Amino acid sequence: MYRCVHDTLIRAHFGQALDLGTEIQKLSQAEVPKICRASMELKSGALMGLAMEVGGILGGVSEQRLDQLSKLGVSLGVSLQKFDDIGNIRAAESGDPLSEKRQEDLRNGGPTWIWGVVASTLDQSAYSNWVACFEKSEIQINKICQVLREHQIAEHAYEQASEELEKNIQEFVKTLGDAAVSDKIRSHWNQGIQIIRQIQERLNQAYG
Repeated sequence: MYRCVHDTLIRAHFGQALDLGTEIQKLSQAEVPKICRASMELKSGALMGLAMEVGGILGGVSEQRLDQLSKLGVSLGVSLQKFDDIGNIRAAESGDPLSEKRQEDLRNGGPTWIWGVVASTLDQSAYSNWVACFEKSEIQINKICQVLREHQIAEHAYEQASEELEKNIQEFVKTLGDAAVSDKIRSHWNQGIQIIRQIQERLNQAYG
């Protein structure tokens, strides 16, 4: 267990360094989604992966099962961060100005899910206009909100996040499917899957 915690702390520090040291607007459009993904996996993903792995260790599962639990945890952590990033820009949909807290990620220029979606959704010209909103000393919130609305970024971000979460849960269930579950622990397995589905539903309802 000490190794798991230690490894997670190292990954989280890498993620924090990436988060604080990256000026996302200075990267190429093609690089942005990869950097944003790495940041989410190393921070929120790593912490959730640790939580799942520790549960497996306490339950005495095999190394193979620990790896599968960790991967599911990383997926859940990344999804949580994605939905949180979506929540930070939802106010833009109705034209309301973003609160200071919701502006924080944009003002800091860090790698977020929204930046990743913008980079993968907009064409080169539109993306250049987006980046231009961040190149002055004071970012242009009104123009940013306009881009978010015009290109339906929140909708694209939510759809992609929901689809990936569903895919990862299905893969986990398939990998550790009924054939791998003994009758002795089947009730616990079913209860665990139910809890995972409840988490998924809460995320969808909270940010949908």
